[in-house]
Amino acid sequence: MAASTAVRHQHRLRTERCRHRTPGAVPFEAAAHLVSRGITVDDDTVRTAMRIAFEEFKIVLEPSGAIALAAAPRHGAEFG
Repeated sequence: MAASTAVRHQHRLRTERCRHRTPGAVPFEAAAHLVSRGITVDDDTVRTAMRIAFEEFKIVLEPSGAIALAAAPRHGAEFG
């Protein structure tokens, strides 16, 4: 394929919520023994974290990479 050839993707981009699903049985079973609790952040908070990462740090994060940054202001002290 030539470098100038455009490639169209057949799949539509999914929302952040679609990408972060409940873990499957095997990963959940493994994590259940290692993780004491979890936290959640909403999609708007993740998008805000992505924007801040780009504007302040000049890095581009995908939604799953922005979750920790999104959770830090509200839950950071809990993990100290």
